[in-house]
Amino acid sequence: MELVYLWVDNYKNIHQQGFNFSGRYRCDYNPETNELTIDENTDYVHIFPENINVTAIVGKNGSGKSSLIELITYFRTERFTKYVDSFSIAVFFKNNSFYILTPYTNLTHIFNQAKVKIVNLTEHTVNSHDHAHIDIDLTFFANIKFDFTMQSKQHQNYHSGHFNDFYQGGMYYKNNEADDFNIKFVNLIQKENHFFSFLNADYIFDSFEVEFHEDDFLDHVDKQESYYEKLSKLRQKLEFDQIRLEGMTVHDILNEEKNHEKTIAKLRVKTLILSTIISYCIHEIINAINGFRNDIKSVSDMLIDDFLAAFNVVPEVDQKPNSSEFYSYLIASFLACTVIMQKKVFEYQKAFLDWSQQKKGLAYLTHEFDERLEDVMFFLSNKKIIDDLFELFHPIEDEKWSCKTIPLKIGSEEANGMFETLSKNLFFASFYRQGILKINFVHSVNGYSFNHLSNGEKIRLTTFINLAHKFIKSYTIQETSILMFDEIEQSLHPSWQRNFLYDLFSCFRQIENIYELKHPRLHFIFASHSPFMLSDTPSQNIIFLDRDENGKCKVFDGLKNKKQTFGANIHTLLSDAFFMDEGLMGEFAKEKIQSVIDFLNGVNESNLDQQKAWSIIQLIGEPFLKQKLEEKFHEKFSTEEEKRKTKIKQLEDELERLRSAQPEN
Repeated sequence: MELVYLWVDNYKNIHQQGFNFSGRYRCDYNPETNELTIDENTDYVHIFPENINVTAIVGKNGSGKSSLIELITYFRTERFTKYVDSFSIAVFFKNNSFYILTPYTNLTHIFNQAKVKIVNLTEHTVNSHDHAHIDIDLTFFANIKFDFTMQSKQHQNYHSGHFNDFYQGGMYYKNNEADDFNIKFVNLIQKENHFFSFLNADYIFDSFEVEFHEDDFLDHVDKQESYYEKLSKLRQKLEFDQIRLEGMTVHDILNEEKNHEKTIAKLRVKTLILSTIISYCIHEIINAINGFRNDIKSVSDMLIDDFLAAFNVVPEVDQKPNSSEFYSYLIASFLACTVIMQKKVFEYQKAFLDWSQQKKGLAYLTHEFDERLEDVMFFLSNKKIIDDLFELFHPIEDEKWSCKTIPLKIGSEEANGMFETLSKNLFFASFYRQGILKINFVHSVNGYSFNHLSNGEKIRLTTFINLAHKFIKSYTIQETSILMFDEIEQSLHPSWQRNFLYDLFSCFRQIENIYELKHPRLHFIFASHSPFMLSDTPSQNIIFLDRDENGKCKVFDGLKNKKQTFGANIHTLLSDAFFMDEGLMGEFAKEKIQSVIDFLNGVNESNLDQQKAWSIIQLIGEPFLKQKLEEKFHEKFSTEEEKRKTKIKQLEDELERLRSAQPEN
């Protein structure tokens, strides 16, 4: 199904407006006669790759762009009927037939035929059945905080997400492995590690490292909690703060401990890992107990006090910081803490079981307590995890709070095993979700990595990783996939905005070449503020929105004076397509320059003097405006001799410019 036209009676600021999404056809609905006309655009020229349609939505802020995008996302029938309480008509095209539908139905995938008079001026047929079974593959990428298109449980091919999530690079999704950025990236580049070379040669990675990053869980505790002070004292006793505040880099350690460099560096890694693990477990156990405060407040407080007091038996470390003895004693203390935690958790499990049996309505206590501590118990009962962690990670030069694995070749048995561990091992998976374990993609020969990319480069690459992943998935779905983008350019450098559509098609061709697939149809819909996006799009494929005098959405049929957008100058597009009637100059600069003009015209409300006015003129970057103001300034303040010299200087400059422009013989 390809979206051709949408008519909306009333939704937010959209009132009785029709929107044409296809450059090939033009539809018009008359609510007074209830008549829908479908005609072909005889001037239509298809310039995009075969089977790809592009629609851009542009206009002033508040003109209705996001509302229109939002409305399309409700085309899952169970959502449209829930959120849209007005008459609407949607025209779709499939298999050489038009489907004129109204999204009012409670039946999954079934849309009602709209009860309208149809004037079909095309060579295609109009589906005449009362109901139509359609399955729209709809993907929505938003640059906003609020996601109004929650994942549909009824439709597995319905996707949505935030760009601000995708752009994080290592972002994960707890309940959906398919949305894990790292897995998607690996799936793409293990087929061809040059996959993203069309963006940048630096985006070629053949391996990845898993990094362990220290996390301070005390930061997650409310300082108003009664146990906060006791927890802080326990931290001091176990030297968490000593490690955090005076931790030495591997480089520092190697310089100070020449005779024990390998030993102390490895001990440092063990201490780093264990300190985070113990802090995490303590935090999780307290959280699990504290979670029942509303039901058993006094008992909950008592158990937390008992839990923290249990660590009194652990001796304080009395060694020189950053020595091998210091780290060895700390490791011994941390290992003693694991025994204490395991013992206390078993005690509390029994206590919760007794309370749940004694008191009616508390039967859930044991089950919920066990569920909340599932990963902690997995760690405490599987001591081999500690050895596995120690064997996996090694120090990072000049890093205090992280260590990493050796580079794992993408596609190798070791790499596949690591991904399986991160997804299936309860403890590793928990740390992966929390961001303590992070994946960094690297080039094993050149040494550059994903983490070394600039923030803008990460944004660009991760955007196309998600798009490529979506493209590949859509090959296996139905006839047409609709991908919508709400202001994608906000996070992209102007040079990348300029290349975005070209890069999008390059990504599309890359998939077809590497995977030897042929996609049926794709429909890209952009709500954009970027003149570069419009310069790549013919005006016949653009919906221009403005606001009327009442603030309602108003559709314009093309640019002023019927100007074309494709290949147009971006300054013209900014002025015309985005309805910037007050010009393209910054308002602050405009006000300052106007004060100079007023001063030169004899009006001096800004209290300018001759020197200040001249200084402002010299700051102006627009050559013609600057020249005219200089001429007016000299005309007003210069003597006849100064005017003559200025004129001579201008003529000499012009003569030099003409000489420079002439080609050499």
